[in-house]
Amino acid sequence: MLKAYRYILSSKMTKSMSERNLLSNDNSIRSSIFKATSGFLNFAKAGVKGILGDEDRSVVVQIVDELVNGRSSSLTESFGYYDPATGRTIMPSDGGKMSFEDVIVFMVGGGNYSEYQHLQMYAKSQNPARVILYGSTDICPANQFIPELQMCFKE
Repeated sequence: MLKAYRYILSSKMTKSMSERNLLSNDNSIRSSIFKATSGFLNFAKAGVKGILGDEDRSVVVQIVDELVNGRSSSLTESFGYYDPATGRTIMPSDGGKMSFEDVIVFMVGGGNYSEYQHLQMYAKSQNPARVILYGSTDICPANQFIPELQMCFKE
């Protein structure tokens, strides 16, 4: 547990030390205060973006967007569409244009709030708005984060 915690602290300290070095190079008090304030705001904004990320960077949103709009790429060439009305799976390479109102995204393995949030933002941005359900075989609650991180650093 300590290795995982130390890793988080060391990455945080490295970032704050580099920001302090930038601030120490300027002699103006007013400029330093402005830089500190804007640096803090940028750090906070980056923290939120680091947690949620940018919508267009999210791979799951790119995949859903390509599938629901009938585009095919290297990301989506192996994904299939399941049509409950016919009971069969259609591959994008089959060439059939399908229209979707509702989408179900299910991740085998770990899911996370970030993917869910990105999908909801994407769903609301569509015209007309889509309904996207998200699920996964495992979603780790906050109190299990450190134990999960510990497993990554086991020797």
